[in-house]
Amino acid sequence: MQRALFFLVCLACGSSEPAPRHVEIEVAQPLPSVSATPSATPTTTVSMQVEPRDVDDVRDLRRVQPRSPALLHAETQALEKLLAATAANAPDRPALLRRIAEGYADLRKQGEGGASAKAIQSYTELVKTYPTYAQVDEAFYYLGLEQELAGDLMNARKSYYELIKRSPSSKYVPYAYFAFGEMFFHEAKADPSKWDLAKQAYTEVMKFPSPIASDAACRMGLVFDAQGDPKRATLMRSKSEKPCGG
Repeated sequence: MQRALFFLVCLACGSSEPAPRHVEIEVAQPLPSVSATPSATPTTTVSMQVEPRDVDDVRDLRRVQPRSPALLHAETQALEKLLAATAANAPDRPALLRRIAEGYADLRKQGEGGASAKAIQSYTELVKTYPTYAQVDEAFYYLGLEQELAGDLMNARKSYYELIKRSPSSKYVPYAYFAFGEMFFHEAKADPSKWDLAKQAYTEVMKFPSPIASDAACRMGLVFDAQGDPKRATLMRSKSEKPCGG
């Protein structure tokens, strides 16, 4: 029940409307491991000087090949023409959608207006139309990332949740938990009750042998600082394999 409650809170936060009824039913099902250990009562919030790293540096595992916007536009338009000429049941159509989404994500990184919305559109079509695609876990993750960057936190949470629920052994699962942690981290600055949710999400990240675990340990240090617990903050930073800023 506590595991389900964590994800229900994750899905419900960031929206002024109640979570849809069908979401509550899905969340009630058994989920991958989620910490159910009660957290300490938050103490006085301290000033946070360190912001999360650029997500493209820490959370984007896609290989970046430097290309000019003109070349990216040409490649993406060629792929879209090819997609339009490809049958819906063609085995290579999911890969085309993925490449188009990645092209628009690269354009978004270069400041192209509207590129993120087009990336979201392609990733959404991919996960909805081809749920058995071999790399659908990756598609759900990057759909969530693009939605998060676009400020659509409610749908970002849903995409990350779908990844964790459908592909619990995916290498992207700890990154999805980290995303939950980051969203709660920011929200906690205005609502200290969210510190414990951020802490729970980062704790899940650290259960995986993933490169993002060190970043989670650093973030946990900041959370304990915010909760007035410098000793545990120092302990958490010592668990990071990379220097913690701040």
